[in-house]
Amino acid sequence: MKTAKKTRLLSPVLILSAFACIAWCGSAAYAQGESALPFLLFSSSADANGMGDIAGSVPSLTATAPLANPGQLGLFSLENVFTGAMYPEKTRWIPAFYPTNMKYTATALNLGYNFEDLVPLPIPVSIGVGYSRVALNYGTFVFTSPSNPAGWQSVDPEETSTQFTLGLGLDYLVHLGVGVSFKSIESRLGMISGESGVQEGTAKVSAMDFGLIAMAPVADIVSTLADTKLELLPRVEPLLDLSFGYVHGNHGGEITYVDAAQADPLPRKATLGAGLEIGFAAKIRESRWRIATFMLSHEAEDILVIRQSDGTFSYQDGLGDIKFMENVIQGRMNPKATVRKGWQFQVAEILFVRGGHVDAPGREYETDGFGVSINGIFKFLEFAKPEVSGGWIGFVGEHFDIQYSTGKYEGLTSLFAGTTFKQLNLVIKKLPF
Repeated sequence: MKTAKKTRLLSPVLILSAFACIAWCGSAAYAQGESALPFLLFSSSADANGMGDIAGSVPSLTATAPLANPGQLGLFSLENVFTGAMYPEKTRWIPAFYPTNMKYTATALNLGYNFEDLVPLPIPVSIGVGYSRVALNYGTFVFTSPSNPAGWQSVDPEETSTQFTLGLGLDYLVHLGVGVSFKSIESRLGMISGESGVQEGTAKVSAMDFGLIAMAPVADIVSTLADTKLELLPRVEPLLDLSFGYVHGNHGGEITYVDAAQADPLPRKATLGAGLEIGFAAKIRESRWRIATFMLSHEAEDILVIRQSDGTFSYQDGLGDIKFMENVIQGRMNPKATVRKGWQFQVAEILFVRGGHVDAPGREYETDGFGVSINGIFKFLEFAKPEVSGGWIGFVGEHFDIQYSTGKYEGLTSLFAGTTFKQLNLVIKKLPF
């Protein structure tokens, strides 16, 4: 158990940081989950942001998905070799809080390789490596005085986290991805006054995330075990996928700006979720084309930090206060866990419409979003005219995809209302040689 004392910041940045933490973690849960660096809890994938911030429990090709669950990288590597994502414009964080100009952004690159492409294996095994970076910039602050109203110093406080991720994928009826991320975190908040005088308010700390995600293509499993082909119509098959995700995140040391006696805990967390996707699909060569599907997912998250009234803190083990049946299956909130509920309807892997709801102690908001993908266009052309599969249409459809997604937070009483995420994602599905 550690004791956390307080320091005095010679700028309004600490106030903004504390405000961001209280707003995100929820005032009712702040005593239970109070921690430093709340930006580590933000969802960085625009498709997930539109779907109730759910990114760790349903499969995703978005390059920033391993930020939510490192196991996504292992799952991705089973059938893909590259993905890269960026924000075309930075996201203004908490736009309803007008005095701030906080901006959030994320970038990511991932590589994957399936060893089955190299040598025959009893079961497909793949590996993935990834790099990502997220940043929350608090804007520029200028220090003024009566004798120097124009300002005598300015600071540009920012908090960043850089991740290197390793993933392993396995495929034997059920697709399984496991992964670990090594995080290098830096916080620059301004000038701090301590026992040694005024110092730069900079702190660095390392942490790790561990995650796993499993996806069971139930219709395919039944077809394989029964040794029969399931078809609803010629070339059209039923689709029923179940997914499950677990994450233990931000496991590391405490954050210290001046001296170790003033350390605060990282927002160590547990995340548990499940998803269901149903619809219709068609096989095009060896890949599956989702003609029309509906996805529903529930995810629960608990900050494992416990704060005492005297400033000391400790960590919970395992899942913390998450209840699998109550929070994940039924989607009901308890007083100490955040519950996310999200849905997605997609047509032909071209158009995606998403929505969701986040319910946490002290905060509640709705989400919505949409996405478009060019890959579905080429798959549709291949399905409609199989003879084009050998040409450039088939080549592009088999190997490349460009996706654009948006996500937005809504809610008349939510500080997050109007926060909008926009993201571009490039995917190379197989080696084109």
